[in-house]
Amino acid sequence: MSGVFLNDQPYRDGEEDPHESLRTALAFSVDDWGATRAMAWVWGIVEGWDDEAMAELAAEFRWDAATTARLNRLHERFAALPPQTPEVGR
Repeated sequence: MSGVFLNDQPYRDGEEDPHESLRTALAFSVDDWGATRAMAWVWGIVEGWDDEAMAELAAEFRWDAATTARLNRLHERFAALPPQTPEVGR
C-alpha cells in the first residue's frame, strides 16, 4: 500500500499522531469541505481557509467578523499544538 493513505490503517512506521491523521483524512477525502457549515468549520480548524475562501464561506453561512476571527484563532491554536505520539500524554 505504499503511497496510498487509508485513514484507518497505520502509516509511517506506526506513528500515531491524531493531528496528522485528521489532516490526512481531510486532505485525501473526496468531500467538499466547504459544502456545509459544519464541514467548513472542521476544515477551518484543521487546515485553515485562505482569505478569499473565508470571505465566500462567511457570506454563505452568515459568519460575521467575530466568527471568522474565532475560526482563524482556533486554526492557529490547532496548528501550534505539538505533535502527539504514543509517548506524549500517556
